Amino acid sequence: MRSLRLSKRGIGFIPKTLITWITFVLLIWMTQKASRNMNLSVIRGAVVHLTPPSLLMVVGRRLVVITDIDNELVLLGMKHILKKVLEDFPLDVHGVHGPKHWGRVCNYGMRIAEARGADKEVVKLFAFLHDSKRVNEHKDPNHGNRACQFAESLNGIYFDLTDYQMYQLRYAMAKHSGGLISSDPTIQTCWDADRLDLWRVYKEPNPLFLSKEASALIGYARRINLIDAH
Repeated sequence: MRSLRLSKRGIGFIPKTLITWITFVLLIWMTQKASRNMNLSVIRGAVVHLTPPSLLMVVGRRLVVITDIDNELVLLGMKHILKKVLEDFPLDVHGVHGPKHWGRVCNYGMRIAEARGADKEVVKLFAFLHDSKRVNEHKDPNHGNRACQFAESLNGIYFDLTDYQMYQLRYAMAKHSGGLISSDPTIQTCWDADRLDLWRVYKEPNPLFLSKEASALIGYARRINLIDAH
């Protein structure tokens, strides 16, 4: 049985597996320290923060960070869709309509959907698709319609929505910039989640355009944006 031998030069033999494990442990320790001691797990090249979950992805030559999704399984389940979405995303991934915004919308949407009984699958897909076809960070009135066409091309390949779920998703994305209110809990939850993230552009969400469940999260959304800004 091989063992470590000390000599004048130091350790004479170290098994490769031990070197691998030492390297791995040091990497995790340094990553945790750099991330303010947040609990991390490494999953197929993506780093997922468990408290709160975050996802680091490398798409092309871009490092993408998606944050603030409370449910780790939601995050991992969206990974393949996110890669497809980001392949053709034309804007700065760190911009106000980029992946960090999508993650916060998903976070808020899952919370509201739980309280209202909305369709979480539709809300989740809305979060990651609604701004995916923007061509600028300012006025782009047709980006919702382009997102609808994109979602149609993905259905049946990256996810499987029923006709009614696709109707809800398309309507929510097409009209999400219009300041409307819907009696459909799922559609309104999509809009609520997006509007709660107005804090990122220094605007306070207006309760008149939110459900009561979303209005209760205005302060929480503000705190999340303050954390993300630092």
